[in-house]
Amino acid sequence: MVLGFDNYEHVPSAKVMTQAKRRKHKVNYECAETSCLPSKIPEDWGSAMANRTFKVKVVCKVLEATATWFGQKLKEDPLYANLSLVLDHRGVPSVLHAGSSSPVRDFVDSRDWSTTEHTVGRGECDIKAYTWMHIAKCLCIVCRRRLSAFVASADFTA
Repeated sequence: MVLGFDNYEHVPSAKVMTQAKRRKHKVNYECAETSCLPSKIPEDWGSAMANRTFKVKVVCKVLEATATWFGQKLKEDPLYANLSLVLDHRGVPSVLHAGSSSPVRDFVDSRDWSTTEHTVGRGECDIKAYTWMHIAKCLCIVCRRRLSAFVASADFTA
């Protein structure tokens, strides 16, 4: 399974117009780079998630908690022994528990994930998710705004 999130370092600047439209009717939620996440979920969750700094902190927390949870499952539940989890957010995707040679590990290790002046970085998750199609054969992209899921098949028969 691959759990992926937008990498805002590479989301096109043209997206600023869309983001501004989304925030038009929201209260400005302040969150500085140096701020910690609050101990409780903010009452106006929509405004908080419209703040990119806050959203990135939430994504990092989700990734951290997921990695911890998956590590515990690997130790405690033998059904997880043959499973792999990839966390794809920034830079090189993190592969949790794939054997020394598996299609997922081989793919991640064989690829140059860096960004140069001649390449566009992997930003939008719904776009970069297709990187994994040849391994997964089936891809489910969940759009949080629309609360819908789209399933695409590698052979387009599903």
